[in-house]
Amino acid sequence: MKILFLTEVLYGEGGTEMYLFRLVTHLNKNKFKAIICPLWPQDSKMIQNMRLENIQVKPVLITKLLSIKTLRQAHNLVNYIRKEKIDIIQTHHFAADLIGVLVGRWAGVSVIISGRRDMGFMENALHYYLLRRIMNLFTLKILTNASVMKQHIIKRERIAEKKTATIYNGVPLQAFNQRTDKIVKCRQMRLRPDYLHIGITANIRPIKGLEYFLQAAGEIAYHYPGTEFLIIGGDATLNKKLDDYKQTLNQIISDYEIADRVHFLGRRSDIAEILSILDIYVCASLSEGFSNSIIEAMAMGVPVIATNVGGNAEAVIDGKTGFIVSPRDAGAIAERAVQLLTDRKLAKRMSRAAKRRVVENFSVDRVVSQHEDLYCALTNHKQGTEKTRFRQENMGSMTGLEYKSG
Repeated sequence: MKILFLTEVLYGEGGTEMYLFRLVTHLNKNKFKAIICPLWPQDSKMIQNMRLENIQVKPVLITKLLSIKTLRQAHNLVNYIRKEKIDIIQTHHFAADLIGVLVGRWAGVSVIISGRRDMGFMENALHYYLLRRIMNLFTLKILTNASVMKQHIIKRERIAEKKTATIYNGVPLQAFNQRTDKIVKCRQMRLRPDYLHIGITANIRPIKGLEYFLQAAGEIAYHYPGTEFLIIGGDATLNKKLDDYKQTLNQIISDYEIADRVHFLGRRSDIAEILSILDIYVCASLSEGFSNSIIEAMAMGVPVIATNVGGNAEAVIDGKTGFIVSPRDAGAIAERAVQLLTDRKLAKRMSRAAKRRVVENFSVDRVVSQHEDLYCALTNHKQGTEKTRFRQENMGSMTGLEYKSG
């Protein structure tokens, strides 16, 4: 079965890219062939990593939806889909959803899956809503990674629940089951090994709520001076107001006088090692789908404080595996962090419960198996529908005698 994954970008810095990488590298190679078609860029670290795993990547190179070049590229993609005899097209993000429906139907692919990975925080204008309603007519299944997202889409886009499905993100358990020598790791990153460490994984952009994390850091540092705060992630690639936002963050750091405690680590390839030295993990996002970083921290046994957005409350069981707080509430983040730093027995209980929850619910093997079942069910259903239609059309033209003898 050949599946073409059409996604807007494939840089390697976002949750969708990591989801795709884990999915396509774990699919049963004897049953499924994955082909990745990013609209952009031509090359990236993630594209190289996928090719090293023998995953076929074919960049489409579309930057504008309305242009002669886009029509040519779309036509080339249609020819490619026909040549490869693609069975399923799965799309991610709005531009890829739109192009996927157009080229998929043009090429004769009937199984089109729209993969939704966020709550649509960038789709507030009316034209998004209208285009979504049209695209949904030609989409066989809408796949979300959180139940709250599924219900949101059902209500907003007025679609039947049977047209949707939910599969959570998954973690490769072996990769997030390692322990690191804290002293050695801290010295490598020029941190204080004797300090407590609270971290957040997020590219620097307003939607990640980093200002609230830093405000909470200022409050936490007042109660626990021996604490350092780690921000794992780089500059957001497509954020036009990034300089203004970084200035805001630096002003908060200055106001709270915590410049020597806050460490911007940039993009890292040693996420699991960094998580292993954390005492608390924070997700301060203002909008989320289903956070990879949260379940990665939980897999490492780190108690999580997360905002009540998207699927965060489906990953973190409030009061058992961590805490759920309101978005934009730095005080609540600080209060829960101080509670965990003060009550070490509570922190250990949450650590064990968090790890157990990931093993039981969010392993990459479990998630990939659910995807494989979905792909088989959709293609079998479509084949069954076509066979039924064929029988009905042919039987309708038969005489009674021919029908009985048939």
